[in-house]
Amino acid sequence: MVDTQQAEQPQTKQPQKQENMLLSIVFNVLLPTIIMSKLSSADRLGPVGALLLGVSIPLIYGIVDLIRRKKINWISVLGIVSVGITGGFGLMKVSGFWFAVKEATIPLIIGLATVFSLFMKRPFVEKMLLNEQVMDAKLIYSKLDENNQQKSFKSI
Repeated sequence: MVDTQQAEQPQTKQPQKQENMLLSIVFNVLLPTIIMSKLSSADRLGPVGALLLGVSIPLIYGIVDLIRRKKINWISVLGIVSVGITGGFGLMKVSGFWFAVKEATIPLIIGLATVFSLFMKRPFVEKMLLNEQVMDAKLIYSKLDENNQQKSFKSI
């Protein structure tokens, strides 16, 4: 006998899993930085070993996040690029000037991405700040609706 009650119920779409921003920052920025600075000496992992381990952490985190949420984790991409460039510069023994250029370029890229994201459906700032882990976005939006301030909020 077929269960008609189960067949009649529409399948509800599960809400997308939110990324844990704290874990993302730890795995994509903090751990690779610590590994690159503390384990790159010859008596530990060495420069190549530290670089490979440092890059592998955001790479693995990004792949796992891609599998779980079906979205590219841009913080992981930025972590991989940043650690890769820093490690590559270290291996090539370039002057400190190029490290400074790299350290200035990453915030510039983040700033430009933030500005360009303003023209997208959901801007970067909104994703970061109006994240359920940071603020109660549902409450904020309900209060905006109550006071008919959605349009003003969006323009800000």
